[in-house]
Amino acid sequence: MTGAQLKQLLLANVDRLPSLTGKCATGGRLNLLRMLQNAPGVNPVVIEYAVDDVAGGNGDGVINPGESVKLSLTVANRGDDTGSNIGLTLTKPLTSTDLTLTTSMATISTLAAGEQVKVGTLAFNVGAGAVTPKSHTLTVTVSFGSPVQTLIYDFPLGV
Repeated sequence: MTGAQLKQLLLANVDRLPSLTGKCATGGRLNLLRMLQNAPGVNPVVIEYAVDDVAGGNGDGVINPGESVKLSLTVANRGDDTGSNIGLTLTKPLTSTDLTLTTSMATISTLAAGEQVKVGTLAFNVGAGAVTPKSHTLTVTVSFGSPVQTLIYDFPLGV
């Protein structure tokens, strides 16, 4: 992407505000998140996540000690090109002894521009002796493209 293309993308993705009309070239404030989400190419974004303890727990939606839990993610391709072999890797804090990852990797074979898909195969167990499993954060790394690019998402448990 050239500098001129980057500038155009940046200026096209502002939040237009009446108070800025006539005061700046775009009449709006910069919105870098929108710019990144509308960037050309493949752009996989985690747009939703849910923690499911129905099959491996008491089904109350709260992560409790001794439960087996699934992490479901909805991934959307906000880019304008089809992505393939998009990898999702679940990791836990190195200091966490309360969590055991049971399924830590998933792959989306193909994700067309504008398409979204639910991935519900990432899973973990919460140790029976865990005192406050809600205080943990799991990280999902999304990898894609060649050369490989990565996006990192942190998910607080129990929220």
